[in-house]
Amino acid sequence: MNNGQFAFLIRHELKLESCKRFARSWYWIYIAAVAVVLFVAVAIWGGAEGLKSEYLLLFSFGLPFVFCMIAFQKLKREWTGNTLGWWLALPYPRSRLLLAKLAASFGLAVGISVLFFAGVAIVETFNLLVHRLGFGGFGKFVKLELHFLLILVVITPIMQALGLLIAAVSKSSLRPLTPLLWITFGLFGNVLNYLNGPADIEHGEAWGLFGGSVTGWIWLAVPVIWLVAALLFAGAVNVCKKYLVL
Repeated sequence: MNNGQFAFLIRHELKLESCKRFARSWYWIYIAAVAVVLFVAVAIWGGAEGLKSEYLLLFSFGLPFVFCMIAFQKLKREWTGNTLGWWLALPYPRSRLLLAKLAASFGLAVGISVLFFAGVAIVETFNLLVHRLGFGGFGKFVKLELHFLLILVVITPIMQALGLLIAAVSKSSLRPLTPLLWITFGLFGNVLNYLNGPADIEHGEAWGLFGGSVTGWIWLAVPVIWLVAALLFAGAVNVCKKYLVL
């Protein structure tokens, strides 16, 4: 498979996702309603001692679970949509087919993350303007957001590889292992809570990792995380090669 064919598979996965989601009118109505409620809440209860925009960053703790389910649904869609036989018959290795789904899922995860943090930054700007707090600390707030974003980018591959593995195992002769994988999903997805333990968000510490309470050796965990993600992905490929129940 050349790069052009692989890029086509990724675009196909992204097109299916975007057409399915953005065509739903209720999707945009829901987003608009949440935005209105949020801005009203900030206008009423915001300010230096009121509702802080930093608290909104805590919603990002749930994003690893969302990103795992994006990858899970991308593979599960092949049998819920009765396209599994067609998908497996494509003249490409199973590893490339799954890698295309992983790449598309990762692209969606990054896009969602950027939109989320951009939205929180807009809320913070609105808060500063409405309550006339000044923009002296805005740079620190954006830096805090970048810390959150960086951690999400680091841990997303392992969550999405796990999502593909769960979907593959649930359609295979190894299905009895599915409960164990869902337990792993719960443990891995809470990684942001584990890192948040020694942090103080109100004083600009995203996690202990960035607040100075953990030394630089913690970055050695990054290649370990990606190695585990690679092993989970390899497991998903192996299940799709040998154990799927058609």
